[in-house]
Amino acid sequence: MVTGLSLQQKQMETLRNRKNKSKLKESDHFIEDKVSPNSHCDVNKLHKSLENQELTNNHEHFTKQENEIKPHNEEKKLFRINFEVDVLSICLFICGVITRMYKLEEPRNIVHTHGRTCWLHSHNAVYPIRYPDKRGSSHQQQVTCYSFKDVNNWWIVKRPDKNDLVVEQPVDAIKHGDVVQLVHGIASRALNSHDVAAPMSPQCQEVSCYIDYNISMAAQNLWRVEIINRDQNGDVWHTIQSLVRLIHVSTNTALKFTGRQLPDWGFPPT
Repeated sequence: MVTGLSLQQKQMETLRNRKNKSKLKESDHFIEDKVSPNSHCDVNKLHKSLENQELTNNHEHFTKQENEIKPHNEEKKLFRINFEVDVLSICLFICGVITRMYKLEEPRNIVHTHGRTCWLHSHNAVYPIRYPDKRGSSHQQQVTCYSFKDVNNWWIVKRPDKNDLVVEQPVDAIKHGDVVQLVHGIASRALNSHDVAAPMSPQCQEVSCYIDYNISMAAQNLWRVEIINRDQNGDVWHTIQSLVRLIHVSTNTALKFTGRQLPDWGFPPT
């Protein structure tokens, strides 16, 4: 019985071994089929294809992110451009309305051209009450001739009976022989002269911008226009082209430039 069982066991083991071998061969064939050169699934190609796929996915991801961010940036640029254009439009509109409502006389510069060039000038400072030589002044606003371009060189030429400074249409041209007032563009005070000695030339009259101190010194601020070169340029006062002499109506004296320097209290233009 022992011998018979052992033979039978041996036969069973032999069958099992044959089955296992056949399975191993089948699995070997399966692996060979999968990794066969004819299957176009080479490992290196597989790795490359996977890497390419990852790069493509990453590229698509970054492109999507850029596309999501780009419209946001474009919206910001459009908003900034629109905002700037709107602000500029509003400013131009306001300037247009103000110009239309308050179209003022344009200030002009009055230039001394005989000898040294300088501009008729005034500033918010007055002559001292008394000079070092004990002479008194009118204590009015100083008027000088300044050698540099400055906003205090601006003057408005107007007719005496005209209180507002709105430009009329057609323009009221100033001509030879007309009587005018010259109003300082910054201080809004009229050019004035009177029988008070000038600070640096006592033999001449003081020229000032009139300040009403409520005393018995009335304004004398009328000037007659004489166009010297009217034979070449006509009787109308033209900017730049016309050479003009200003005659003080009350005293019949001409406005002139002495060329002398004011002391330190004159800050000091000439």
